[in-house]
Amino acid sequence: MPRLSSPIADLEEHYDVVVVGSGYGGAVAASRLARAQTAKRQRLKICVLERGRELQPGDYPDTLAGAIAESQVDSPNGHFRSRSALYDFRLNPDLNVVLGCGLGGTSLINANVAVPPERWVLEDPAWPKGLHDDINEGLAEGFMLADAMLDAVPYKDRPGVQRLAKLGVLEEAAEAFESLPDSGFVRPHINVSFREGVKRFQGKSRTLEIAQHACQLCGDCVSGCNYGAKKSLLMNYLPDARAHGATMFTELDRDPAALPEGRARGRAHAVGSGWDGLQRQWRSLRAGLQHARARQQHRGRPAPAHPRGGARPVHCRNDPSP
Repeated sequence: MPRLSSPIADLEEHYDVVVVGSGYGGAVAASRLARAQTAKRQRLKICVLERGRELQPGDYPDTLAGAIAESQVDSPNGHFRSRSALYDFRLNPDLNVVLGCGLGGTSLINANVAVPPERWVLEDPAWPKGLHDDINEGLAEGFMLADAMLDAVPYKDRPGVQRLAKLGVLEEAAEAFESLPDSGFVRPHINVSFREGVKRFQGKSRTLEIAQHACQLCGDCVSGCNYGAKKSLLMNYLPDARAHGATMFTELDRDPAALPEGRARGRAHAVGSGWDGLQRQWRSLRAGLQHARARQQHRGRPAPAHPRGGARPVHCRNDPSP
């Protein structure tokens, strides 16, 4: 499987769009923007930055000791272990969350279920009016495009493969609810491949072929698929973005202590964040880039020089400061 990320030494000084994070939001944005054109019919220069590493099938831990080594914890008492570890646990007084940290974000360790929300969820008054007005058109089209890209399918019984016992039990249990409205047994769509195949992503000057293998029923979806059967973002949106010219960089962890003093000027288009969040991201980004460059130099690899020294901090267009 081809690697999608580039070495940090290839990081350039200017991009039209910088996408921070490579989970579903970042990967979809990178794919769509990389395909887009400006008013002058030129391609946008897209950069995707990811805190974690690029892990490929075969790299995921399959033992308890390996899973512990790939874990990090963030809590009110501080952050523990490597910020680039795959399993990112966020412990808080009200809500605990587990995230996937790596190129592909949480798609690397989720349960693969791809079910559109019920209509009553989208009609909740908590959502903005613009979303309500777009349920039948733009939002419906978005779900259709996502379904086509992810190629989500229900689990299928296969010749020569033993039928899943739990699936049979659930199907029998569902018969007791057949008299209720909207009831019955349904196999939800999941982002898993049940056949061997190759997906081709054709860009203007690059073609990527991603091998997709058949599911082995190992049960390791939520720890990372080592067989290449799971349709994580490494298998669809990210290679599509890469084929259309987006550049990706990994292991850009954040070190607030490394923040430089003073700010240079520049412009950036915000993707998926308001100014407050983006300002914090850019400050962390500066630190991460410096830390990554220092790490590359420590490993004996060339690091890109900056005429002013260090990584370039950025003002955004909606920056209220002068």
